[in-house]
Amino acid sequence: MKSINAKIYLLYASFIYGFIFFITSLFKLQHWFFQIREHDYFHLISFNYVLKILDFFGFFIIGTLMGIEMFLIEKKKRGKWIFRYEKFLFLVVPGIILLIINAIYNVSLINYHTEKILLIIMGYSTITAFFKEEQ
Repeated sequence: MKSINAKIYLLYASFIYGFIFFITSLFKLQHWFFQIREHDYFHLISFNYVLKILDFFGFFIIGTLMGIEMFLIEKKKRGKWIFRYEKFLFLVVPGIILLIINAIYNVSLINYHTEKILLIIMGYSTITAFFKEEQ
């Protein structure tokens, strides 16, 4: 039984680390793409937006993957699904507001690394806001 759990955790951890490696390697690809296409501004701008969207959702997905184990434990229970709106309201919504202000107005309220940590926390908080109330 313990060896099965160890194999599952090893697979789980390698998937998360592989996903982190994939997201961070996108920026190396962006740097390489900029060097090749210095004068093709349309492709640079559109490629940059695609990378920003992948970056945004990538770190959110990493947070979701970190909380998926708790979600799967809740899924096995019997009962009615409940959504903890307080957790979502106080942890996720302020992060969404900060990120929207940062993206639309280009105001540096938070730096790059804080944004990534915030996205991971938002993903984790979103997936763990769902639980089953046992009857």
